[in-house]
Amino acid sequence: STVVVEKKTNKRSTLSLLFCSCSGDLKEVYNFMKNNPQIIAYSALKGSGASVWGPSDLISVRFAGESEFQTLGDKDSTLGVIFSCVGIGCLIGPLVLNKLTKQVEKDLLLASVIASGLFFLGYTVISIANDITLVLLGTVIKSSGSAILWVYSTILLQIGVPQNVLGRVFSFEMALHTLCEGGSQIFVGYAIDHWVLSPQLASWLVACYCFILLLFWSYYYRFRCNQIDNQEKN
Repeated sequence: STVVVEKKTNKRSTLSLLFCSCSGDLKEVYNFMKNNPQIIAYSALKGSGASVWGPSDLISVRFAGESEFQTLGDKDSTLGVIFSCVGIGCLIGPLVLNKLTKQVEKDLLLASVIASGLFFLGYTVISIANDITLVLLGTVIKSSGSAILWVYSTILLQIGVPQNVLGRVFSFEMALHTLCEGGSQIFVGYAIDHWVLSPQLASWLVACYCFILLLFWSYYYRFRCNQIDNQEKN
């Protein structure tokens, strides 16, 4: 019985030490973000993008299922071509923007704003599509924005967060990403089923949301640039 009591005591001690360690780690990240609020915004960039590309597959499947968009083949072939355009957009976006920007905070944040603009433009093009050509064009455009936002939001955190807390900040970022992606999929899926939305109307709904994101990140870009300029003057 003495051995059993000792084992239980050791187990409780281990759990207590683990809890204290995790609490200390979380407190350190909280204090860092409290003192550097721009990191909270940069952590939310990928989440805002996830809320846009989350419902993308749902809308693509609906387009592929419409007979008037199956000019390149059946449903499976059409969906394959759409997904191929996603890959093309993800390749083109960062490559082009990398030639136009430097790895400094202002340029990286501006690239994220441009990504929001590409989201809006891409979904707007898709929302007015009456054939597969516009769907594919809009897919390339919005996918370019997705890749740009993913890459440049990651770099923003890499250059702005010390190595001793970077892993935990990335964990926070990915938690927001997963939550936003799942939430947007549920909402758009519900809207398509219960409001009987066509894929064009669903795309228009997402485009309106993208416009709100564009306004928000444009405002934040100006706000943050003013902060950086004031810091450089001081």
